[in-house]
Amino acid sequence: MQSREQGIYKELLGFLASLKQEKCVWTTTPSEVNRWWRQRAEMKLVETDGVWQIEGPGKERARIAYASEENGQLLFRVQTSRTGLPTHKEPTTADGAKNL
Repeated sequence: MQSREQGIYKELLGFLASLKQEKCVWTTTPSEVNRWWRQRAEMKLVETDGVWQIEGPGKERARIAYASEENGQLLFRVQTSRTGLPTHKEPTTADGAKNL
């Protein structure tokens, strides 16, 4: 017999699985989150010849994000390549909501 809490937990897992399948939401395990933050704590942001890069274990999983204001909107530029240059721009409103 399962407890009420186990039933709720299984329901939550089913809901997350459907989000992952239907909405392409990324999910992970607590141990993976723990590993990421431990690696993240060891990473350093370094500038070499005018280019910012991430150094340290797990750097291939990290990206540099740049924030700026343009015409009254907050813009995020996320580095998507290893060149150190921002290659993606995503406008948001001042309160952080995405302007798509």
